[in-house]
Amino acid sequence: PALLLAGIAAALVATPLLDSVVSRASEHAADRYAASMGAGPELARALAVIDGTDVHQQRRRWGRQLLDRHPSLDNRVAHLSAGSAL
Repeated sequence: PALLLAGIAAALVATPLLDSVVSRASEHAADRYAASMGAGPELARALAVIDGTDVHQQRRRWGRQLLDRHPSLDNRVAHLSAGSAL
């Protein structure tokens, strides 16, 4: 029973972290696709508008960053503006 409970506890901790990693990777892949289709500058401008009006301006704590399902808008805009795919 103790081993089973330990496994359940580990799964409860690991599942949200893995979900966040997969979600951020999917957004990075979508950004790469948009950039490869020539829409990188437009996407960067749209993200910059969102960044200017959203709470993403605040610095996030490391725990929040681990569980955040979206990559940092600052990094996304910087990569797209530079013409590089994440």
